[in-house]
Amino acid sequence: EDLVRERFAPESERLSSLLDTLRGRTEWGIKLWRRDEELRVNIDELSPTLRAFSAEMESAAPGRRFLLEKRMETVRTEELRTVARRVAHQSYGMLQELSERATTVPIPPASGESARALVLHAAFLVAEAGFADFQQAVGRVAHEFGGVGFEVEFTGPWPPYHFVEQDAG
Repeated sequence: EDLVRERFAPESERLSSLLDTLRGRTEWGIKLWRRDEELRVNIDELSPTLRAFSAEMESAAPGRRFLLEKRMETVRTEELRTVARRVAHQSYGMLQELSERATTVPIPPASGESARALVLHAAFLVAEAGFADFQQAVGRVAHEFGGVGFEVEFTGPWPPYHFVEQDAG
């Protein structure tokens, strides 16, 4: 016990302060998945670019329409990624406002073909007093985007791993 006290004595003030900032707070995780098959069905309503592209195709002369139709699949694939980034950014922002701290977790490259792709992996430090509001916001994100091609995975509570400095121990 004396050895432990001796080892941490120089750090006691910093560690005490760190523990104070974490007291009464827990970490919650969010993963936002893009479900490509479902999103492809709904992408036109989520993408102003595709709506404009479709309108241009409808009014184009037959030769131009043919060229636009050939390009449409490329534009649609690009828009899947663009819409996913926008939804991830919007979701993160909404949840970040209700947390004390927030961070994104690096997403590893996808391995092979999959019906879904991870577009947001984030951790949020939430005060116990604000958890109900945070949980409701997660529900709103799931409701708003769940029916158009996204899936929300909500995990926790976790110890606040993502909010402790690497050199704290």
